[in-house]
Amino acid sequence: MAHVLRPELYDRLEERFGDVRVTNQGQPLVEDYVTEWVDRRGRSVPQLKSRTVCRGETYRVSCPFCGDERRRLSISHAWGLRDSRTGGDRLWLAKCFNETNCLGDPGRRHELRFLVFGTAPLPTGPAVCGPERVAARRTPVTGPPLPEWLAPLHALPAGDPARAYLLGRGFDPDLLGRELGLGFCNWAPHPYGEARNRIIVPIAFCERVVGYQGRRIDGPGQIEADTPKWWTAAGTPKSRVLYNYDMARTYSVAVVCEGVTDVWRVGPCGVALFGLDLSAEQERLLAETWAGGTIVMSLDHDGGDNPTAQRRNGLYSDRLRRRVGNRVVEVALPAGTDPADLGRATLWSLIRAAAERQGVVLPLDELAGVIPYLGPVRSPEPVAPEVRPDEVADRLLAQATGGAAGGPHPVEERLAAAGLGHLFREVEYPAAVVAAAMRAHGVGVDLPLLEVLEFEFGVRLGLLHEEIAAAAGRRINPRSHAEVSDAIRTLAPSAATPTSGRESRVTDLVLRFREFSHAAAVVANLLGRVDRATGRVHCAFDSMGTDTGRFTCGDPPLHSLPGFMRDLVVAPPGHALVEADFSQVELRVLAHVSRDRLLLDAFGTGVDLHRRTAALALGVPEAEVSDEDRNKVGKAVNFGIVYGMTPHGLARKLGISGPDARALLDAYFDAHSGVRDWIERTRSEALRDGFVTTLYGRRRLLHGLHSPEPAVRDRALRQAVNTVIQGTAAEINKLALARVHRALDPRCRLVLTVHDSVLVEVPCELLGGVAEQIAGLMRAAPPGFSVPLDVKLGTGASWGDCQRAAQYT
Repeated sequence: MAHVLRPELYDRLEERFGDVRVTNQGQPLVEDYVTEWVDRRGRSVPQLKSRTVCRGETYRVSCPFCGDERRRLSISHAWGLRDSRTGGDRLWLAKCFNETNCLGDPGRRHELRFLVFGTAPLPTGPAVCGPERVAARRTPVTGPPLPEWLAPLHALPAGDPARAYLLGRGFDPDLLGRELGLGFCNWAPHPYGEARNRIIVPIAFCERVVGYQGRRIDGPGQIEADTPKWWTAAGTPKSRVLYNYDMARTYSVAVVCEGVTDVWRVGPCGVALFGLDLSAEQERLLAETWAGGTIVMSLDHDGGDNPTAQRRNGLYSDRLRRRVGNRVVEVALPAGTDPADLGRATLWSLIRAAAERQGVVLPLDELAGVIPYLGPVRSPEPVAPEVRPDEVADRLLAQATGGAAGGPHPVEERLAAAGLGHLFREVEYPAAVVAAAMRAHGVGVDLPLLEVLEFEFGVRLGLLHEEIAAAAGRRINPRSHAEVSDAIRTLAPSAATPTSGRESRVTDLVLRFREFSHAAAVVANLLGRVDRATGRVHCAFDSMGTDTGRFTCGDPPLHSLPGFMRDLVVAPPGHALVEADFSQVELRVLAHVSRDRLLLDAFGTGVDLHRRTAALALGVPEAEVSDEDRNKVGKAVNFGIVYGMTPHGLARKLGISGPDARALLDAYFDAHSGVRDWIERTRSEALRDGFVTTLYGRRRLLHGLHSPEPAVRDRALRQAVNTVIQGTAAEINKLALARVHRALDPRCRLVLTVHDSVLVEVPCELLGGVAEQIAGLMRAAPPGFSVPLDVKLGTGASWGDCQRAAQYT
């Protein structure tokens, strides 16, 4: 921590020296306290601030209070004492000035305190109050009143840089201002300039404010990382403090992080060490307070190649296990990330998964207000078919939210206040019911075919390995990029040697080998997940698996099953599969939100939208657009608009030049002015608010909107447009899933959903009527949606049969 002058020293220094000069970090200027300056021959030289310093000159710095001296070599260029090499002297002077022996009190040496606030010392008595203090989650904090030039965070206007910085990282500035007392210093009088342009975070410990953290904002959403951030009261070093300790000790679980923003992401049961080092005092606090509870170590993974930094979680976990037993969970974060970089749902998914692997049961009832209410809800084992899926979903959701099954949920008031009540009741809760039902029933797979494919792929991989060795002239590992590259370079023709074609032969064989290797891995994964008693797999469906709210399917991930392997998903004897797939649902959402005349007309009259778009882009009549141009150009432009494709991306996809790609997009936007205006409006709202909202109220906070890096900023703006479209399409799919689930005959079962489609298992005698019923239910436009929906149907004995049948309907 940089040493800065204590306020009372300014009067003493001004009284003795007149005007007191300090750096922008509150440190004294070295040249004001130089008492001797000599050249390399020992001769005294003038102490002129403006002259060039010569090599070998030295100077002596002395403290005007205690007389301590420090001799240093000077530097050899014109910057003189303003060079960064004098930083050690500035720190030495500030440290010496601040020591109480300089004020005539040699009895104690105080640590530095934040200039603005006269903070209270630690209270007397035991520091640990124990986890039994659960009565009040809101612990009153005593501290000095905020000065008039420090604005409460929640009182700042929209668009303020501090609000933009917090919104860009996914935090609610109003909540932080009201609940945690954060403020922002836009201007401060002398000598408190060090607080200027910083978000100020009070640090409370044992019901007293013992320090502050300052996070400097240099511009919209940017933070300066090389300035001092921490100030604590006299006698209260950071090593004795845990941020958010007063609130976290009322829970039986503590999630240990590095910094305050990590705690904001974790929730009220998080504590911060103010760094990556766990002191003995902090270890004692954790061990004594959570002796009968659970401690989760979730420190940043930003140690680079430093093995000690990478192993900190494990090292500290082992230290705590020796004191509190095995109820210590070690969370492995992705490399280069910290908890604040992750969404709360993602972070708690990692915590819960780590606890499961290590055999620690988290108290989900107690953590109802901490774990995201729409987070992943997974049953540890496949549910037996005789259990009602609706009851399973109710029980799992009740466990995740802390409410009784079928009764009111404790989070409903918070959801309603945030405008998310309708999204939860009408979209997410029914989708979770469907997810539990699909997992409970499972999906049938062709087990004999799986076993045959496992053998066949193994044989093919062996043969391909031999062919690659023969073509390359030596044995190589086809999975190794380095070995394959070396073999191809060796075979590549030189200017003097004509090509033999062997290098292209090796390339083709390696690509085929990797394709079969991927297929073999998929088959092996499926075989390992099959319930041998029923011949079915029970996937883990996550209705909030992506930032846009789309369903994901894992364990095993059937949504990524290659098309040529979808015949492995089969119906049981006496049944057939029905697949209903929304047609161009994302483009229909674009038509609804943009109100573009051409899009609305195309979907209202049944015009081939891809052919029309290709005609507009190519400047030819629709009748002259070939099927190839329709599929290549029309689809690329339409879906490129949805996903925010740049001219460079479109040029690469179509194999054309950048100017030609720009001309294609310009032609599209000239015709679809409603789409262009909506995209500009959505981007402006995202920059203003820091988030975007889907048709049914889902919000996505966007990171990087105010980044100085153009690539990061452009990606965030593309996400803003795509989230509204893809998120609304996901909600339409969830509403349709719920309608189908409620209306189906009990003998019919939903077994799978992939993107915009559903797969239903139907008895053969009900096939015709149920297929039309499903199509009718999905074509019914949800409330508030004005564009007609279309559904493609396919039926067959396997998933592959369904998709082939849908191509000809």
